[in-house]
Amino acid sequence: MPLWRIRMGSGRSKSGERLSGKTGPPAVDLSEVVIPPAFRCPISLDLMKDPVILSTGITYDRQSIERWLDDGNHICPVTKQPLQSSELVPNYSLLRVIQRWCVDHPSAGIERIPTPRVPASRSQVAEMLSQVEIASRRGSPPSFATAVDRIRLLARENERNRRCAVGAGSGAALTAALAAFCERFAEAEGDVEPNAAVEAALAAAAAVMPLDAEACSRVWTRSCMRRLGRVLQGGSLEGRKNATSFLRAVLEDEVEVANNRKILESTPALVEGLARAVREPICPSATKASLTSIFRMASASDQIASRVVDSGLVPVLLETLAECERGVCEKVLAVLDLACACREGRKRACENALAVPVLVKKVLRVSEASTELAVSVLWRLCKGARDDAVVTEALSMGVFQKLLLLLQLGCGERTKEKATDLLKMMNAYRDRGDCVDSGDFKEVKRPV
Repeated sequence: MPLWRIRMGSGRSKSGERLSGKTGPPAVDLSEVVIPPAFRCPISLDLMKDPVILSTGITYDRQSIERWLDDGNHICPVTKQPLQSSELVPNYSLLRVIQRWCVDHPSAGIERIPTPRVPASRSQVAEMLSQVEIASRRGSPPSFATAVDRIRLLARENERNRRCAVGAGSGAALTAALAAFCERFAEAEGDVEPNAAVEAALAAAAAVMPLDAEACSRVWTRSCMRRLGRVLQGGSLEGRKNATSFLRAVLEDEVEVANNRKILESTPALVEGLARAVREPICPSATKASLTSIFRMASASDQIASRVVDSGLVPVLLETLAECERGVCEKVLAVLDLACACREGRKRACENALAVPVLVKKVLRVSEASTELAVSVLWRLCKGARDDAVVTEALSMGVFQKLLLLLQLGCGERTKEKATDLLKMMNAYRDRGDCVDSGDFKEVKRPV
């Protein structure tokens, strides 16, 4: 087998001039460095930094062989033998030889390879989770926070540890511990320490996302939801952000949401906290998560939908709708559609000068989903208005032509019914004159 060679730096600066002893370090030796073949990974052919032995006895660099295994390969890359085990055993003997070789070639610019940290094992994670469970039931809030923070630090150290933590069931264990902790301190909702410990648990859960259905099912308790509401209302910025993403994951299952509707209705702090995250944006991801959670809760309960309106969110949604990206636009319109299903919501929307102009603008402008939702909200406002002010304003904004074009291009059956109903309502007022922005149609194309 031929020896692999690598050419090191030439001892020249970026400008091409040779470095002198006065202006920089001594020039690097120009000779080629021979890297022993045994030091190279059979997959990447690079110098191994973390050599590990596969069950077939062949040594690979950990990063390369893990990528090979993650791609679904179940044979040894060199021997082609089926793998009896995917366990990787550190080859410390070879690592020490490689490190010694690096130390012997400093003049060629080779640095000593640092000793890699031992990756987390399932048994190690299991021990940590056991401490979390004990702390949640018997320990103080600081001890619980310390226990869950170990999981967070482990999972965030690297992707390998995160996968190990997830595979060991950290998600379900953390949510079960969180529910037990909240139940233990249910009567101490105003205390600072329990809230801080819950924030630590939410940070740990965020490190092992996404949570599976089993993990999410553990937190459907009144005490846990009340504690989440308190964090959403008055927690730290990081705590509130983690709470929004955690709640979005918990509310993903529509059946669970429907079955636990009473718990959600008895926890007004959830809507108030999520509404605050929309009014006072933390970050784009928190805003999207909050809107998604509000929509899922309001979809399951008219009482919660009314609570969304009472939170003062309708004018905020309209202001957000004026300038927002596509993903946020669709979520805002979805929440606004639910809010305008009730009389008070329609009243709040009609009182806002932005309502009709911004809704008409979104028709045929953003996406198919946004168009259908905007038409639905306009239909609710026009149908529920006490006079013809909303109809005539929408007509003056050019919505009549947009609706005709929408029907021509095609849309869903429910949207088609609402668009047709709107056209009938507006037809009697067309003689009052209307205007249309031709720019509204420049992006519209007839389907092939």
